[in-house]
Amino acid sequence: MADPEILAIGGRRPETATGNVGVVMLVATGKGADTQWFDYRPAFFAEIVRVEWDSDTMSVVLPVDVSEYLLRNHYAREMTNEEAGVYNRLLEEAETEVEEVPPPRKSRKGEES
Repeated sequence: MADPEILAIGGRRPETATGNVGVVMLVATGKGADTQWFDYRPAFFAEIVRVEWDSDTMSVVLPVDVSEYLLRNHYAREMTNEEAGVYNRLLEEAETEVEEVPPPRKSRKGEES
């Protein structure tokens, strides 16, 4: 699934610090309640590879080898800088929501929480 790292914008293409690439999928071969996916076979005798991403978007961050195959065969396109900015904002908002959850209260001896 998608790598939750911030995309660097302004370079040749939107990439994370670890080198993963932001792409927009153009094709999905299946969809579930929370995810959708695209299955492909990179070579005739190779195992089928599945790319999964959230069902409410077509944007996904993938390893270089996978993204290059999908881009070369027109199953995906590179994210624009604007799309990468939206991806980064949504990622930051999701991290903020997780941080705002208060820790459970500890009860003292003899008190109920």
